[in-house]
Amino acid sequence: MSNCFPENFQALDPYYYSPGVCPRGYTVACAAGLGDGATVGTCCPTGYGCVRGRPGHESNACRTVLATDSYFSYRVALTTATDDSPRPQSSTTQFWAAGAGVFARGPVIRRSGSDPSWPGFPV
Repeated sequence: MSNCFPENFQALDPYYYSPGVCPRGYTVACAAGLGDGATVGTCCPTGYGCVRGRPGHESNACRTVLATDSYFSYRVALTTATDDSPRPQSSTTQFWAAGAGVFARGPVIRRSGSDPSWPGFPV
């Protein structure tokens, strides 16, 4: 759902947002200090946690576990890495049982050493 992300959202390194403010409905789910005194963090939808190092997926994935059986409707965009042409989209609905893991992308943010720290992340 591209309308959930900030304008001109880029999900790949080296893109990030600064100052480190998550979009509405997102919170800082994980953070790490950088050598220059700055901090990098991943914004996940509220209620999701941060999962690093999922093989074959973006390294800063967000994850939650479904408490109840659920149906999800979502759009799938076909993308190419070589151009910015319009991308065809299709909609689908899928059933997921309670206990299933749901993953989402999260915008990456940065803050300098002089910016206020994020709640729960003193680095």
